[in-house]
Parts: sequence; C-alpha cells; structure tokens
Amino acid sequence: MSEENKNLPKVEKVENNEEKGSKKRDIIKNVAIIFLAVMLLLTFFSNTIMNYSLPQVSTQSIESGTIKTQVRGKGTIELVDPYNVIMDETRTIASVRVKEGDEVQEGDVLYVLEGIESEELATAKKDLKTAETAYLTGLLDGSITMTTNSEDAAAIQKNLAALQSVIDARQADIDLHTNNVNTLTLQLKALGGTYKADTTQYSIDVINAQRAVDLAKANRDVYADLEKAYQAAVEARDNPGTDEQGQPLPPGPGPTPEQTEGHNKYVELDKKVTEANSVLATKKYNQDIAEANSSNDPNAAKKVEIQRQIDIETEGITLSKKALDDAQANKDKYVKEMTGQVKGSSAVDEINNLRDKVAKLEAKTMGSEIKSPVTGKVVTVSKQAGEKTEPKETVAVIQVEGKGLCTKISVETRQANKVKVGDPVMIEDYFYYGCTANLAAIQPDKDDPKNKRTLLFDLVGEDFQAGGTVSLAVGQANQSFNLVIPKSGLREDTKGKYILILESKAVPFGTRYIAKKVDVTQVYAEDDMNVAIEAAVEPWGTYVITNQTKPIKNGDQVRLATEESK
Repeated sequence: MSEENKNLPKVEKVENNEEKGSKKRDIIKNVAIIFLAVMLLLTFFSNTIMNYSLPQVSTQSIESGTIKTQVRGKGTIELVDPYNVIMDETRTIASVRVKEGDEVQEGDVLYVLEGIESEELATAKKDLKTAETAYLTGLLDGSITMTTNSEDAAAIQKNLAALQSVIDARQADIDLHTNNVNTLTLQLKALGGTYKADTTQYSIDVINAQRAVDLAKANRDVYADLEKAYQAAVEARDNPGTDEQGQPLPPGPGPTPEQTEGHNKYVELDKKVTEANSVLATKKYNQDIAEANSSNDPNAAKKVEIQRQIDIETEGITLSKKALDDAQANKDKYVKEMTGQVKGSSAVDEINNLRDKVAKLEAKTMGSEIKSPVTGKVVTVSKQAGEKTEPKETVAVIQVEGKGLCTKISVETRQANKVKVGDPVMIEDYFYYGCTANLAAIQPDKDDPKNKRTLLFDLVGEDFQAGGTVSLAVGQANQSFNLVIPKSGLREDTKGKYILILESKAVPFGTRYIAKKVDVTQVYAEDDMNVAIEAAVEPWGTYVITNQTKPIKNGDQVRLATEESK
C-alpha cells in the first residue's frame, strides 16, 4: 500500500500533460478547418466577385433563317398626267351633263352655262361704254382738243344726236310692240284663251305657200357661206382689233368682189324669204278664220285675229331689236373714229385699253357650254347647277384615254435600297384581284430628300379608281440564308465589318466567357430586324454578342446578362 500511495501523484501529472496536448491539437485543427473553409469560400465566390467588374453582354444564337427583303406601304391612287378643265370666266352653271365615271369624247358637253357672257366681259363692256361717254362729253365741252378741224364740237354734237335719235326710235319701236303684245294678250285671255285651229288639215294653198317659203330659204342659203365671209371681211376692215401683245392690227383689205356679189344675192333672196313668209301667214290666217267661223266658239274668229296681231307685233319686236343693234353699232363706230382724232388724251388711252380688254375676253369666251377638250373618263365634277365658277378654277378632271393611274409610297432610304425598278410588285388588297402594279421609278422624296425616297408605281386594272388607296409589297420574295444574326450584332471598324462571338472556358466552380472577333466577309441582305452574313462560324451553337454594358474588344472577358452570381 505504501508503494502504491507513493506513485499516485505521478499518474495525475501524466494525465494533465495529455489533456494539455489534446487541447492544443484541437485548436490547431479548428484553425485549419476555418482556414480551409475560408479558402473554399474565397475560391467558390471568386468568379462572382470578379464578375462585378466585367462588362455584361447579351447574346443570341446564330441560326439559319430568312430575310424579308420586300418593302411594304400604302398609297393614294392618282391620275397619270390628268387633264384639268379650267374655267377662265365667272359664270353660273345652268346644268351638269356628266357625272364622275362617265366616258366622254372630245367635244362632249360637260356643263351648260347661263347667258352667253362672263361677268368679266359684261363689266369690261360697261366700263368701255362709260369711258366712251366721258370721252364724248369731253369733246363737246372742249376739255379734249381735236387735232384736225374736220369736225368741230357743233358737228360732233349734231352727228351724235342723229345717231342717238335712231337708237331712241328703235327702242321706242320695241317698247311699242311690247306694249301691244301685252295688251293683245290680255284681250285674248279675256275671251277665254287661244283658239287652236286644226293645223293638220291645211288647204293646198297653205301647203304651196309653205313650199314657197322652203324654196326661198334654200335659194338664199346657197350664198350663206359667202355672206359669212363678207361680214367677216367687213369686220376685219372696220374693226381690226389687237394681237396677243395688245398691239393694234392693220385693217383688213375688205370683202372680195365674189364675197360682195354673194352678199348682194343673199340680201336679195332674203327679202324673197320675208315675202314668202308673209304670203304663208296670210294663207294660214284666212284658213284659220274660215275654220273659226264654222266652229261652236262665238269668239273663235276674234281670237284668231288677235293671235295674228300678236304674231305681227312679236315679229316687229324681233326686227326692231336688230335695228337697235345696228344703230348702236353705228354710234360705237363713230365714237371709235373720233378717238383717232385726239392727241395725248388719257381718255383715249383708257378707251383703247378697254377695247383691247373686251376683244381679248370675247376671244376666249366659252359661249354657253363647257366642252371636253379630250377623250377619256370623267374623274371629278366639282360644280353643281346654280353654282358660280371662278377664273382659273378647275371645274372637271378627265383621265385621258390611253393614260393610266399611279400611286406613290414614301419610304426610308435604307428601305428603298432593297428594291430596284422592275422588281416584282404584289397587290395586298384582295378586292384588286386581276389588277397589276409595276415599280416605275425611285425618286428623292420632295419633303425629305436626304432621308427618304418615293417609290412610283404604275397601276393597271379596271377596279382602280383615282382617290382610292392600294397596299403594295415590292421586292424579291423572302430569301433563306445560312447565317442570320440580329442587326445589332453586326459591327464595323476601320478594317471592315465583323462580329463578336461568345467563347466559354470551364474553370473550377464556374465558366469563364471570352469575346472573340470574327471578320464578316460578305453581307447578303437585311431587313428591319436581321442581317444575313458570311463569316467563319457555324450556325446552331454559336452565339453572337448583340449588346454590352461597356465597350469590349477581342479577347475581353465578359459576363452574361442572364447569368446568376456564382
């Protein structure tokens, strides 16, 4: 027991030493574990930490595909070289003879006009009359000096008074005949109205009288052309007018002997026509009276007599109006002759200017109708009955026969570069089935010639109508290519076009991505989104860089936009 007791302290000492060694080893072990854990974490997250400083890129697979080379657009259908019917006068439309879509021939009536003179011509004539009156007043009161003594103021006054008296007399005749017609009409109305004789049972005397009238007219009309030529020659001699520049024309030589002889014959035979008409009227009257006397109407004979008097008075109005026109013409001619005897008068200059104006307006007056100057189809009719035209106004548009329709589509220059004249054109509107379109020209856009082009198409087909719209696609059909990339993936530097593709490399705990430059040897085609290229890459599995957050170059390490931190 004594020996065991002696050894007890020594055991405790050994145990204490072992505990101390075990604790030391645990500490070293824990430190090693922590160090390894830290190193493992640093290694594991090193890729992610480095990625925060790398450019971020977006990619898309290089694939085989198609390029849409067609250019599409919609245009308004227009006429090719339309004919605009322009009105140079202020006139009122009486009626419209055509409608839009009608086929017309050259000379067909488009509109019927009220009256025979434009407002401009009527105003010019009124101004001329006022100026001539002022001129005559000046001659009479001495404010305008004559250059010759051939006629003094008293003689002028006498001549003008004589000419005016004839005018007044003819006007008085017209007024008298008109009043008589009105009075007789009232009398006829009081008797119950016009008596209608049976004109289908005229006697042989009336029939022969009518034949005599027809024969007299036929004999007279043989000289009608010579009569027209005679009147034209007299007008050219007495009133030569002015040329297009407003300069006075020289007087004409007057009628030829043949024209003068034809005129005399015409006047002589016209008198025989008048005589024959008088005989015919008497024959008809006598038969109408005989029939009236045997009728059941007690006022029949009186009605026939009044009707005859109305016819006579009406004829008197016609003859008096002609005589009035002749008398007025004689006075106007005298006034014009007096103008030539005045020197340095502003009144004369004004009169001559107004005469030129009247002559020009008369030369271009359209008469009572507006006619089509060409053959074709009426596209636009801009006036209705009762409306007034204005000078230089287009009143109708005609598609000239043989000329078609067209349309214009404005596109960006880059789109226009895809097509060329003669490329196939497809009409996309189903309702133009059977119609065709052709790309005729590519022109700078008038509104934006730097950035845009206008595609001009000729259109052929009955269904096309000016003013409508048409949708077209022009260019070659969609083409297939081996390498198609987004347009944003195509780059260019001083050496030419290239792309940056994405190469990957496996590293511990991740993947490293590198941008690699590949030269583009050819660009085949492009549309709004994609471009077809030739390059030393393979489709399906190769990715082209399309966008990046920082500038990159060949060999740069990058990170993917969709890549999660690793």
